[in-house]
Amino acid sequence: PRRRHPRGPALRIAAAEVSPFDTLRARRLIEPETAALAARHASAAQVAAIERAFARLADDMRASKSRSEGDRLFHTRIAEAAGNTALAAIVRHLWAAWHQPLNARLEALFVTMARRRDNIGEHRRILDAIRARDPAAARAAMRRHLVNAERQRMALLRKSG
Repeated sequence: PRRRHPRGPALRIAAAEVSPFDTLRARRLIEPETAALAARHASAAQVAAIERAFARLADDMRASKSRSEGDRLFHTRIAEAAGNTALAAIVRHLWAAWHQPLNARLEALFVTMARRRDNIGEHRRILDAIRARDPAAARAAMRRHLVNAERQRMALLRKSG
């Protein structure tokens, strides 16, 4: 008989167990590679979906939304365009953990308007590299974005503590 696979995400880690900083570090390991793969493999339709997510992200950042659906969509659309379903599932799982209450509180407390403006530029550089079909530039832009996000949160956490 044919074996059925369970529906839903394969990773069943309780999101409450995952530190926002551990989530960001895991994203820093995985997402630069999904960006490089997307630059290499994305279809025109997938690039257009990333562009739409970027436009939404930019609107969210300018409106000072602390929880940007556009940001989540941007990163998950890139992972989907990478052409690897396992990586796409992992990125979706990491973003589910990213939207837990503790991280939402950190975002509201520590993400400044200046960081939101920088964030738009960082995401634009990722998008531009994917559009240019430049895997090395996409990888570097995503890594820079995630390192900056982690540094900013750590610096503000140190200042407040």
